[in-house]
Amino acid sequence: MPDVLLIGSVIVRKNGVSLQVTVPVNARKVLGLESGDILGFFWDGERIVLRKVS
Repeated sequence: MPDVLLIGSVIVRKNGVSLQVTVPVNARKVLGLESGDILGFFWDGERIVLRKVS
């Protein structure tokens, strides 16, 4: 895996029948996330990549 910069970590929580992930403030800033935005989880064959999709 190439060198990457860790900008935050999360705890996955159970919320009813689904799981919930809270995006850390630093990651929200880097991705430019605001309330109501959609965050995509993409698999590239080696890792999961998060991207703002709206």
